[in-house]
Amino acid sequence: MTLVPSSLRNRLVLGAVAVGFVFAVAFGVTASWQVHLAENKAVRAALQTRIELARDQVAANGSLTQDAGSPQTDLVQILAPDGSVRSSSPALTDAPPLIDIADVRGSTGGVQSTIALQQPDIDLAVLAVPFHLAGTSGSPGGTGALVVAVDAEGFNTATSGLLGLLLGGLTVVVLAMALLSWVLTGRALSSVTRLTESAEAVEPQKLAAGLPLPHRDAELARLVGALNRMLV
Repeated sequence: MTLVPSSLRNRLVLGAVAVGFVFAVAFGVTASWQVHLAENKAVRAALQTRIELARDQVAANGSLTQDAGSPQTDLVQILAPDGSVRSSSPALTDAPPLIDIADVRGSTGGVQSTIALQQPDIDLAVLAVPFHLAGTSGSPGGTGALVVAVDAEGFNTATSGLLGLLLGGLTVVVLAMALLSWVLTGRALSSVTRLTESAEAVEPQKLAAGLPLPHRDAELARLVGALNRMLV
């Protein structure tokens, strides 16, 4: 049993669909990578902006004087040198430390991560950078961390929507290629169908008359001419 269709038309359509599918997969993988790369850049840029804004709102002892009118600094946390939370924005009042202080101390450009909080229930993209803090009565001074976060759900939703649109578009392209190749091959092979019908209609006593020449198809005309010379 063979898996290859016996019909030339089917084989041509199958080949066109296979080419379209390979193209769709290659393009989809590349585009998905580019979309995720763009998402990561957007998240990183948003976090860097929040870091710069938050620096101006942190006092030497780590207390946070938040601008209530700035939504870009509503997710800020200050970690003491021992890793405990020294202060935070109201939205993160009950949240545990968002990052390990040891990882921040060993970094040069900061540590970026993603976490899922239960209280509040939110997915966050987090960036933490080293931040020197003065000592307080309850915590010694040293290198702590300035931590900012951004709600990652919006970025994830936009990326998922774009990838869904991309997948749907590629699926439509492959289906359109299949339909178009079916129509075009049908038209291209119509001359062959007519030639076959003409050959089937020729009676044995009229073989010398030959087959009608297809004037619009040079290749078939050459073939029919050769066949007619054989029949003479």
